[in-house]
Parts: sequence; C-alpha cells; structure tokens
Amino acid sequence: MGEGLATMMVMAGATVVLGCRDSVKADAAVNRIKDATAGSPGSVETMELDLASFRSVRSFAEDYRASYKRLDVLVNNAGTLQACTTTEDGNEHAFQVNYLSHFLLTQLLLPTLKASAPSRVVHVTCEAAERSGQLPERGIWGRLYDAVLGSGEPVEPPLPIDVGDLDGQAVGARCSPSHQYAMSKLAVILFNAELDKRLYEEVGEDEDDDDAGSGPPRRSLVSHAVDPGDVATDFLSLGPKTQARQSMRTRMLMMFPPFKFMSWLAGGFLNRVYASMKRSVQRGAASQFHACTSVALGATGGNVYSDRAGSLSKCGREPAQCGLLGHEAVESSASDRHLRRALWRESERLVSREPPQPKESEEE
Repeated sequence: MGEGLATMMVMAGATVVLGCRDSVKADAAVNRIKDATAGSPGSVETMELDLASFRSVRSFAEDYRASYKRLDVLVNNAGTLQACTTTEDGNEHAFQVNYLSHFLLTQLLLPTLKASAPSRVVHVTCEAAERSGQLPERGIWGRLYDAVLGSGEPVEPPLPIDVGDLDGQAVGARCSPSHQYAMSKLAVILFNAELDKRLYEEVGEDEDDDDAGSGPPRRSLVSHAVDPGDVATDFLSLGPKTQARQSMRTRMLMMFPPFKFMSWLAGGFLNRVYASMKRSVQRGAASQFHACTSVALGATGGNVYSDRAGSLSKCGREPAQCGLLGHEAVESSASDRHLRRALWRESERLVSREPPQPKESEEE
C-alpha cells in the first residue's frame, strides 16, 4: 500500500523518499512507480531503513537530513505481523517495527518538519487497535477443546497496553501475535494524539480561544492517523506461520486427520471469501493520500480518519469531520492524557537505552 500512496504523491508533484529494508524489492517498486507516473512532475527514490533496528533508523534520519532540507509530510506506514520474537534492541519485534521505530524516527525528523512548516505527520493504524483489550480469537477447535478438556476457569483478557512492562512483553509459547500487533497499533493512536497535543502546546495556542466566527486556525505542524481498512496486499501472507504459533491444545487436535482436513478445507474457503471482501490498494492508499494532502486537515490534528466512517469529503459536515473514526475503547485510551504521557516517557527510555550485549559463546 505504501507503493500505491507513493504513486499518488508522485503524480501530485511530490518528491517521495521510500524507506525500505530490501533494496531489490525497493528498486522494483521504484521502477513500477516511475512507469505509472511517467510525465508527472514528481520523483521517487529509496533509502535504506530497517525498522527492526534503531541503529538503522538513526542512520536513515541522518542520511535524510544530509540529503534534503525539507520534509513536508512524514508517513509512518510500514508494519509487520511478525511478532513474539526479540529485536537486536531487546524489544518485541512487532511493537518495535510498528510503533517504537516510528516514534524514534518522528523525533529525529521533527526539527526538519518544523523548519518545513506547514507540514504534517501521518500514522497508519488499523481496526486491530480496537481489539487490543480482547482475548485472541481461539477458533472452533480451541473452543471445542475448552468444552471437552478445558479446566473451565475464566481467562482474563490482556490489558490494552501495559506501559510499565513494554520491554518485558511475553515472548514465548503463550505470546499472541495478533494481540502484539493490536497493542502496537493502539500505541500508534496514543502517540498520534499525544504528539499533536504537544505540538499544539509548543506554539502556545489555546484550544478554547478559537474565534468561532473564523474557524480553527491553521496549524504549522499537525499529526494525523489513518485507518485504510482491509486492503488486498500481501501483508497477511508475510505474517507469522500459524503452525509455528499454535497452542498445545490446537496441536493435539491437529494430530487427528479428520480435524486437520476440516481445518484445511474451512480455512481455504474462508480465506477466499475474506480475500474477495478486501479493498483495492488504490482505495486504501486514497485514505492515506487524503490525510497527507487535505487542506482541511491542516487546521486540526490528533484524530483518526477512515472512509469506513463515511465519505472523506462532501459528507455534509465540516471538512475536518468527514471520515472521522471513533471507537469507544480506542477513544477512551486516546483521551487518557496520563496514559499517553506514560507511554511517551517509556518510549523515550526504550529508544535511548543501550541494546543488550550478545552472549559470548564458551570457548572449547
């Protein structure tokens, strides 16, 4: 989907810099974008960036500042479902790639963004954040096991986000990739809200003193989040291998051929149905493009937008209210200033600490 957004931005005349981990895939994407935008006033190039490494994030920011004097829009788009492993920096993989590295990159590039005002930061999140406080879906076989062999003890849902234990998240047999992913996306929404609030306070603006007759003032730097919905990309296929993360009870059931066959049959059917319901890459990228370029969104920030909540324009309300996404659990967390500040402080600690030293192998 990042390629789709980059194509739209180049067609609009922007100079686009893609931060990419795989240089071969990055070069192929650049060639496709150039072919699709031939004759357009914009341009595109790539720079190396691996979000699983804070060292790479710092190197990218340094190289960008050395090469470019402006940054009008920073889009924190990259994400992963690869979870329940530890990065070289000692953090859970999905939480670092989806949130912590975006947090660090934004901090490093904030001076350039401010010097390029009016500018904005756009974070990409998803509806998974709404499920961050729910139990992972157990599936039919897990529920059958609970009914027949389970202990009957109630299971408490995990906390939406435990700020006091971000660097000690469960990485082991009981780790849930779906929960780790959802928690990382909730952290993105909290970061978006807190970043925009701090940017607002920096310039000394008072939200209560807006002139109702002239509308809200145009901000020099704002932060937005956007949920593009379920898009037909290869994102899910790049996630964790289900077999490697199955619970013990599921593995026990899968030892019986009838269960294994029915699971394969039902899974294949449901995957086809789900794939047919996904949005096109162009539609998903259009939501991001709106957050990056809409003039109406230059006056306010800290919200989450999606065309799942209605038309992004000409919705019959104020332009900045079109596509405004709300969810009770997410809004409750995002409006908790204490939680947002605590997450910010802990994130600063995690991105600034020294990475763990590798264990030395014993000499023979």
